[in-house]
Amino acid sequence: MKKNITTLILKMMRVGLIVFATLLTTAGTLFAETVFSQRLKNVKVSVHLKGESLEKAIEKISKSSNLDFSYNNNELRKVKGIMMDVSGKPLNEVLLELLHGTPFSYRESENNVVIFRRRDQDALPVLSWVNEAF
Repeated sequence: MKKNITTLILKMMRVGLIVFATLLTTAGTLFAETVFSQRLKNVKVSVHLKGESLEKAIEKISKSSNLDFSYNNNELRKVKGIMMDVSGKPLNEVLLELLHGTPFSYRESENNVVIFRRRDQDALPVLSWVNEAF
């Protein structure tokens, strides 16, 4: 009888340890992603673009921000005529402005920013503005 209780307690302790380890690992992963996400908000970028291709624009932003970017060169070369004059603006805002009106978006991945082509349903972002006169 005493041996059965001891065995049951040991099994419960093992299950508890596994659940604790799983929760700890999950929490660590969630916090790690959040920290990098806020990093792009804190990186200030200054870039001056006059008729550049999207590829050259990303290269200049990469140099200015000291971050690595991953993208398909051939895809980004097709987008030309980029005009932008930004000084001390957060990187996430610069990327949103730069990629607005293009079929591209960005994703943060560890210590890298990935530029990718959006799917068809995401190709044109929907922005709605409510303007009421009183």
